[in-house]
Amino acid sequence: MENEEIHLGELIKSKVQERGMSIIDFADAICCSRAKVYNHIFKCETLDIQLLKRISTVLDYDFVAQFNLRQPKYLLILEVDDLNLERFLSSEQMVFFKKIAE
Repeated sequence: MENEEIHLGELIKSKVQERGMSIIDFADAICCSRAKVYNHIFKCETLDIQLLKRISTVLDYDFVAQFNLRQPKYLLILEVDDLNLERFLSSEQMVFFKKIAE
């Protein structure tokens, strides 16, 4: 799934279905309303980390690891002095680095 975008809400919904849980049971287990599950959790691409940890525990699935797959595999550290920082941040190289990290 490295090159695919992960829609977190859809992934959570599929795991709830795989576990055979009702939405009401799932909502109760994560201390949310049924409406919040349908209108927020299943539709979001990102969630609060604390909520995501509760969901991971309830569904016995490490959703946090899914985020780690989307993180850049390399960290580039550059030293830029104060005089050149503004110029660097608006440069084509910085735009390139931002695109790689997305």
